[in-house]
Amino acid sequence: MNLSTLAYTIGQRIGLVQDNDIKACKAFLQVRYDQLWRSFLWRDSLIEYVTPIDPSATYLPTSNYLPTKGHLILPAIFGQVIACRTNANSMNVQRPMLYYRMSQDEFTRTGSPLELFLLSAAVWEFDVAKDLTLSIVNAADVNQPVTLDLGAADGVSVNRSQVALTAASPSAGNSDLVTSITKPATQGAVSFNATPLLTTTILDFTCDIALPSNPIFDNANALIVNQNVLFVGSNGSRFTMTVIAILDDNTAILLPLAKFPATILGDSPWGTTMPSGAKVYLLSTPVTLQSADLSAPKCQRIRFVSIPNVATTVRVLGKRITPPFSADSDSPVINGMDGVLFGLGYYDMCARKNAQGTPEAQAALLEAVGPNFLTKGVAGGFLGKLIEEEVIQAASNTRIIPEGGFGDTGGNFGSWATKASPY
Repeated sequence: MNLSTLAYTIGQRIGLVQDNDIKACKAFLQVRYDQLWRSFLWRDSLIEYVTPIDPSATYLPTSNYLPTKGHLILPAIFGQVIACRTNANSMNVQRPMLYYRMSQDEFTRTGSPLELFLLSAAVWEFDVAKDLTLSIVNAADVNQPVTLDLGAADGVSVNRSQVALTAASPSAGNSDLVTSITKPATQGAVSFNATPLLTTTILDFTCDIALPSNPIFDNANALIVNQNVLFVGSNGSRFTMTVIAILDDNTAILLPLAKFPATILGDSPWGTTMPSGAKVYLLSTPVTLQSADLSAPKCQRIRFVSIPNVATTVRVLGKRITPPFSADSDSPVINGMDGVLFGLGYYDMCARKNAQGTPEAQAALLEAVGPNFLTKGVAGGFLGKLIEEEVIQAASNTRIIPEGGFGDTGGNFGSWATKASPY
């Protein structure tokens, strides 16, 4: 059943069907769903991320591997890192605080006992400090406030600032770490950019500009804000970019980052219609918040203690974030969770009207999660059955090892457990 069906069925069962009651029931179900996802049934929520890392590769602000720092930024879908390895070796995953509390002697003895640190989650990180800007696509969002938390120069502190959006991509500060971005609901998307990636002067590119009915020009009548521009190189190479803002007669900001072929690296990505000596800033956009997004998703980050000096492939196993369960049409992604949610939702709705102690409410709770779930976190009832089936299935198979293996050095494909001893 989807969220709407669960809420209305519970409401009818308990006799609370007003709009506020159904809204409250949906909120209860969402909280319980997130609780169950984070706490139990891990077999259904494990994900793998495979990425090549090359210390000699050219760094871009959108790169998820930072060669100087030895940091790897994982996709935002990762809620927790479980294991990490290269093709040949397993790697320890520990937080620095746990390491120093538990193994300071090992650090003194060897200097680098761990291969991997799990850093705090952040919106994005750069290899070196970058000038940061914000850009919009809808003029109605001018003056909307965006709050940013940026890493300070000392590498420890975080500075909070509020930036008002403008059509000319306002500065958001200079930093190598962005820990938080929040904004109100906007009319269009808001992009977080790093600049300058490339500053250049005009050489031999020409551009073909399609003028709108009411164009916005710079003083040279060459540029149009929010319009696509086709650039043609001297060797016939073509690519399209979008003009985001005109800062003055000699400076423009373009989005997105152009990935130039090697054959045109000697050409300038601008046209002869710009004044001689004009500068161009190309923006790299690692994060875009859609109109309904109120905060940027955060990414898990890991740091290699011994930075790899040769190209290798890294494989990360993790638990994914809770799947969406907010729209009326959303359904639980785990088979059999409907019954558990129904019982918990019924109990929470009874508690809403101070009737959680009635026989009906207690029976629903016991049937869903057992007698010790709320007080001790011990799962029983329907939830206990789901966990039991998952354990039996896991015990009947080998260890969960995606391609390349996790766990022991070299990948041990031995049995995870037996049915008689599932742990």
